[in-house]
Amino acid sequence: MAIIIQASFSVARSESCVVIKISGRANSNSSQNFKRLLTDEWKKGVRQFILDLSECTIMDSTFLGIMVHFVESAQSASKTESVSVALFEPIPCILDLIEDLGASSLFNVLDAHDKSNLKFSDIPTESVADKRTLLQNSILAHQTLLKLITNPGKRDSIQGLIELMETELQELKPNS
Repeated sequence: MAIIIQASFSVARSESCVVIKISGRANSNSSQNFKRLLTDEWKKGVRQFILDLSECTIMDSTFLGIMVHFVESAQSASKTESVSVALFEPIPCILDLIEDLGASSLFNVLDAHDKSNLKFSDIPTESVADKRTLLQNSILAHQTLLKLITNPGKRDSIQGLIELMETELQELKPNS
């Protein structure tokens, strides 16, 4: 049986924002739980987010696409309120991914933030979503990123990946 690796999340609240610490591998296996966490905080009225990436060892394009989709959806839904998502201490390869896929303008990168008064609560790890949900998330994430990518070669590569995932999704039996 394959070991499924996913990130873990913890949350702290300050007066002005919510801080979500992402630890470990932020990948497609984590994307559904992350999407749910962001949506839940949004529904509670949070409009200022800090994603603490100080313990995030890697991020894949699906996870980044879910982040971008959330930011774009939140900004379009909050025409009267400002929405911000800042990144704290992303490692260089994550910054490279964000830049490479055209998403750098959506995020502020913080050099420091005061964590001394924050009390983080771990979010229970949920099981990995079923294959259908993971594919749907990955397709959504990559379609979102496709809108940002200007490099024709990268666009073709992402479009090809989307087509492969859509074919795989169509071939899945119901309830897979």
